[in-house]
Amino acid sequence: MAGWRFIDLGRVNMFHLFGIEDAIVNSDQPSTVLFWIVDKPTASIGYFQSVEQELNVERCKKNNIIISRRPCGGGAVYFDDRELYYSVIEKGPEHILPDTIDGSFKRVCKGLIYALENLGIKAEFSGKNDILVNGKKISGNAQARKNDSYIIHGTFLYDFDFETATRILNIPIEKFADKGISLLRERIITIRELKPDVTINQVKEEMRRGFERALGVELIDSELSDEELEMSREFMKKYSSDEWNFRR
Repeated sequence: MAGWRFIDLGRVNMFHLFGIEDAIVNSDQPSTVLFWIVDKPTASIGYFQSVEQELNVERCKKNNIIISRRPCGGGAVYFDDRELYYSVIEKGPEHILPDTIDGSFKRVCKGLIYALENLGIKAEFSGKNDILVNGKKISGNAQARKNDSYIIHGTFLYDFDFETATRILNIPIEKFADKGISLLRERIITIRELKPDVTINQVKEEMRRGFERALGVELIDSELSDEELEMSREFMKKYSSDEWNFRR
């Protein structure tokens, strides 16, 4: 069984997180699974999106919510410390993950489905990159490929701030004014709703086990190298710049 690094970053700024992912891709370190939680509330948009179209920029600034553009696709998302996030970074040139986008999404998401099963929650893969429970979204995922490396990362909704998300995301439900929160609740579900007694650490444990099973690897506790940390700070400069985040 192959051995991959496992690094729990704890709380991390999203700009730095993207820098860390790039640093791992450009380092001589092996394939890695990261767990992380954002250190500050963040409104995140996909690479191809427009900030002004997707977010209420004025409300974000007024509420000290960071605006961040991801280096991958997907839609606008609200992140805070109520949610868990992961990154799976497989280094090339040979891969365990399927070469196709759809196949690699399904393989990684299977790890989250196994985690939910171990928590007593039945889930299913849906569409291109979502995981649903009772028809509601509990995980959304995105993917990028760089230098023979596959980067897949996503959300795992332990809990969610429906009120703040409704205020800052310019999504169709905003047109429904006071019905916005209830409509979001019709689309999204969290682990805490389903299993109120489950702790966030228990969820992390099951996520780790789920990824090991889905990927067929052993996750070995590790940490970022000094070289990776140095590179991540340099890469972070791009991801924290207005030139990057407001480019469209």
